Amino acid sequence: MKRTAAIAALALALPLLGACSAQEEPGAISTTEAGPNQTQNREYKLADGTTIEYNRLAPLPAQMEADLQARLDSVLFEPDVEAYLAAAATEAGAGPDTDNFLAFKAEANKIGQDTGKYVGAIIRAVQTCGDESAVTWAFAAQDRNAPQFPECGSTDAKAEAAELAEHYIPTAIGGTEAWIVLGQQSNQ
Repeated sequence: MKRTAAIAALALALPLLGACSAQEEPGAISTTEAGPNQTQNREYKLADGTTIEYNRLAPLPAQMEADLQARLDSVLFEPDVEAYLAAAATEAGAGPDTDNFLAFKAEANKIGQDTGKYVGAIIRAVQTCGDESAVTWAFAAQDRNAPQFPECGSTDAKAEAAELAEHYIPTAIGGTEAWIVLGQQSNQ
């Protein structure tokens, strides 16, 4: 009897505990709706201070996507093969100042925390084919430990990297709606 009373008291208290929780953090999933069709409403603060409301599982507003692209552009760079290989040969290995993928990963994790989206990008990275290393295009995903490169000798590495993204995202964690794919701005 005591056990049944304790379970009943706990069952009554659980909804109250949820109702007494603190204000939601900016960017947090809205908990005002329940169930599998929850809208996943969030807020994002642009660099200019404007706050945008959006649905995490819908396409992002153009202003927000442009802001995220600018954030990624601010950390990505055109890799230097010699600097990358020299850093990779050290005990510490390459870092985000010589490995564009590591620079992507650091910012992608921040963007993911701020938006609730997983981040992918078509980036410039050093690929080694046989004994030769060169800068080419690759698909980078926030949830992967290495970029995915097109086949060595690709005639259109950027397009092939985009195809890698198209094949990866639908089966990735969260599915297509949970991802945003950006592209590095480059003249190459």
